[in-house]
Amino acid sequence: MFAGFFVVNVFVKNVDDGAYRLAKVIAAREDKPIGRVVSESILLLAQRARKKGLAAVKPVDFGPGTEKLSQSIDEILYGD
Repeated sequence: MFAGFFVVNVFVKNVDDGAYRLAKVIAAREDKPIGRVVSESILLLAQRARKKGLAAVKPVDFGPGTEKLSQSIDEILYGD
């Protein structure tokens, strides 16, 4: 299935019905076995969990009038 990996047969209990149905749709759409879709999903989840530090921080828009918020905070904390 994946180059360099062993394939195992597993039985998984308590899978969310909606998640399983979605995985089946994706498998059919991409012409892949359901096991491959589940494996790819697990690998993507693990990759996302590895992101730490600043790489995991997403920018936030605090709305109009806050464009120079970081400079204002620096002035308050550190002075002019």
